[in-house]
Amino acid sequence: MAIHGLVDWKDNPINKQKHGGVKAAGFIYFLVVMLNMAYVPNILTLVTYLHDTMHTGVASSSTIVTNFIGVTCAFALLGAFLSDSYITRFTTILIFGPFEFLMIILVIYDRLFVPFARKITGYSSGIMSLQRIGIGFFFMPISTCIAALIEMKRKHIVEENGDPISVFWLSVQFFILGINDVTNFVGLLEFCNGEVSRGMKSIGTAIFWCVIGLPSLIGSFLVGIVNTVSRNGDEEGTRWLEGNTLNESQLDKFYWLLSVIGFIAFLNYLFWARKYVYRHNPRISVS
Repeated sequence: MAIHGLVDWKDNPINKQKHGGVKAAGFIYFLVVMLNMAYVPNILTLVTYLHDTMHTGVASSSTIVTNFIGVTCAFALLGAFLSDSYITRFTTILIFGPFEFLMIILVIYDRLFVPFARKITGYSSGIMSLQRIGIGFFFMPISTCIAALIEMKRKHIVEENGDPISVFWLSVQFFILGINDVTNFVGLLEFCNGEVSRGMKSIGTAIFWCVIGLPSLIGSFLVGIVNTVSRNGDEEGTRWLEGNTLNESQLDKFYWLLSVIGFIAFLNYLFWARKYVYRHNPRISVS
């Protein structure tokens, strides 16, 4: 069945049976992978450059980068305004595609997890969007707890013999962060896009990017607060995140603080999510 008012790149009417879906988004997934291969290393290199070349502190280097991420995510509002008001979403994606990123793992999520969960729950998307977000909130404090334990172990080994631990110790927390990204990002995007009116879909997506970028800005503020509060009594005291190296900082304590904040945020999210009523019934009939 053709969708009224929509055409493909040859100006032929869109047929919902032939167009759209995961296949149509294949080029976006490829773009995202290529973008991450360039974007993520550049972000990490920027922190190293600010610290080693510009001689900014560890905390300052980190907050400069998180501020950059937070502000760039807000540019999604500009793209949404142009998309809904002047140009099509497809054109907007082509223009702003190099400035956005997702995860290729979403394909696996869509092809394997969603059909399996759909048969069990009866929901068209496998599980509801707020449930996905809740899973992400649940795993976030777990990842920071593991990060704190690994950092404590790393500092203990350094104090004993001065040897660094293997970088593969970080794989556990990164794996859990991956679970958080897959569930939280997908849930947020689905919620922001599905709970707005049809004429504001791009605005809903832009709100999603603002929600993603806001924690980066809040993180910068939190680092400053922690460094101010954690001063050890006098003007020459060492703050948690102000050492010249990680060995001179107390990153493990900061991770424990993030764990507490994450757990409180999870409980707060559960309270409000249970009160929310969806605009549309997400359940489907299961044969």
